[in-house]
This record gives sequence, C-alpha cells and structure tokens, in this order.
Amino acid sequence: MGLARILSSFEWLVSSRYLRSRRKQSFISIISLISVGGVGIGVATVILVISVMNGFEQSLKDKFLVNQAHVNVRSAKGYFDNYQEQIDKIEKIEDVIAASPAIYSQLAIQPKRSKRIEGTIYIKGINPVLENNVTGFSEFVDGSFDFHGSALIEEVRRRSSQRETIKGGIVLGYSVASRLDINKGDVLRLISKMEPNPANPSTFFADVSNFVVIGLYESGMFAYDNAFGFISLEMAQDLYNREGHINLVQVRTSSPEIASKVASKIRREIQFSNTGLYSAPRTSTWVESHAALFEAIQLEKLVTVVIEALIILVASFNIASTLIMMVMEKTREIGILRSMGSSKMK
Repeated sequence: MGLARILSSFEWLVSSRYLRSRRKQSFISIISLISVGGVGIGVATVILVISVMNGFEQSLKDKFLVNQAHVNVRSAKGYFDNYQEQIDKIEKIEDVIAASPAIYSQLAIQPKRSKRIEGTIYIKGINPVLENNVTGFSEFVDGSFDFHGSALIEEVRRRSSQRETIKGGIVLGYSVASRLDINKGDVLRLISKMEPNPANPSTFFADVSNFVVIGLYESGMFAYDNAFGFISLEMAQDLYNREGHINLVQVRTSSPEIASKVASKIRREIQFSNTGLYSAPRTSTWVESHAALFEAIQLEKLVTVVIEALIILVASFNIASTLIMMVMEKTREIGILRSMGSSKMK
C-alpha cells in the first residue's frame, strides 16, 4: 500500500510538473486550453441545441394531438352510409379508445353587417360530446358549444327581425373572428351553394344560412384558429345535403405512437360498400398530416449535429497535435526518467 502511494505521488508530481509549461512553451499551453475549451463548448452546444429542438418538437406534437384525432378514416367514395355501424366496428379494434363522426367542407363566409364575401373556411360538423373523446375541443372554447339551445342564440333570435333564419350556433376560430372583427353574439352567414342567375350571368343565387357565434376556438395553432368553424353534425349534414351521411371518422388510439399500426388494422378489418363492391377505407394519421414539418425538424436536428460534430473534430485534432508536440519536446526528459527506473506505463 505504501509503495503504491509513493508511485502514485511520483506520477502526480511528474505530470503536474510538465502540465505547467515553461515560458517558451506557453504558446502550446494556450493552444491546449483553447482546444479543450472548444470541445467543452461544442459538446455543451450540441446538448443544448438538441434539447431545444426536442422540446420544440414535443410542444408541436402536443398541440397537434389536442387539435386532431390520431387517425382519420375516409370512405373511398367520399362519404359513409350507415356510419354508426362502421364506428361501432372501429371501436372494437384493439388499441382504439374512441371514434367520432364528423362532416366538413369549405364554405364561403360573410358577416351579417358586411356586403361582401370574406373568403372561405372549413366548417366542421361535430357531436361535441363524441368530439371530446378524440380531441381536446372543449379545452379551447371560450363560450358555449351548445349549438342548438344556447341562451345566446335565443337572445339573438328575440331581437332579430328574421328570427326564422337563425339556423343555430357556431364556434368560430379565434383568428377568423379577429380577422372579420366578429364577437360572440354576432351573426355569421354561411354560403353553402352558389349558382349563376340565368337572367343575369354576372349575379348568383346563393343558399345562405345564418349562425350565431356562441363561442371562440383558440388552440394556439394559427393553422387551426384561422381556418375552422364548428357547428352541430345535424346542421352540417343539412348544409351539405348529406342527411344521415358523414365524410370523416376520427379515431383516438391508446398511444399516438401506434397510430400507423391502428390505421393498418382499420384498413384491413373494415370495408365499406361502394356500388356493390367492397374497398378498404382511406386512412391518414396525425404524423402523415404533418409529415413535411416533422421531416424538416429532423433534417434541422441532423444538420445541427453534423456541424457541431465537425467543430468538435477540429478541436480534437488541435488537442492531439498539441499533445504530440509536447511529447516530442520532452523526449530527452522521458529518456532520463526511463534511466532512473520509470516504466513505459508510467
């Protein structure tokens, strides 16, 4: 034990002696410190950047997953007949937690006080209770989502001169409402069909329905808040002339990571009738819906790692070359230590 301690002290003494450079070797020491510092900073930067990118990616995933279902199922012919029967079948598939019917399409919109159409948005017909089973719809609604019996609807009907034209309530994306300067209690016109006027080709006949804004939907995702409005499933079916039909089944799985696996099961086990023939439904997962974005994030992470790896590699070469120079300069001292009895390992 005593001999080992003496040898250890000897090694520390010699190493510490040569770590402290003489004046003529100060340049080599500075290079060494800079190289070691470069490696340390490079590694710290890699860890920091990757952590930030992973956090950003996870934040996006969380926002996507509360705004949409894990799997969307569409019929090959565009809409579902007897959709409740198909939903029941889907809910029996392993790893499926819930399924919800929906129907949506783009409609032209016009605030009641405006004289012109203000563009189009996606109007999605939903059952609020079932929608909450697959998305976080109710978490982001400021106001009511009682599309039929809201007190706000009745209040607007009482003061409206066209009471019979108020079809129901709509929950409007927050950014859409801001763009159109619409608040809760205002009337929004949805134009579901426009046909040319035979008597005057420059004008159109429009199928217009009035809805009261009963709530605002603010998810924090501009792509959703600036593109969607929500009405009841029955109202949407009436607007689109699809009574008893839907064009989308939304599915929530036990884990977002197995969405592709569940989508494959749905395609394999569920078939829809299409003019006497049977074909598998079309499915899309939440990852496929945002594939370009996630691919861009992965590419950015890869490029960042490669750049930082090159920085660390250059610093490592500097350290290696500095150590080689130090050893070459101390060849005579090493020979003296060997002659005094030091082994190669020391």
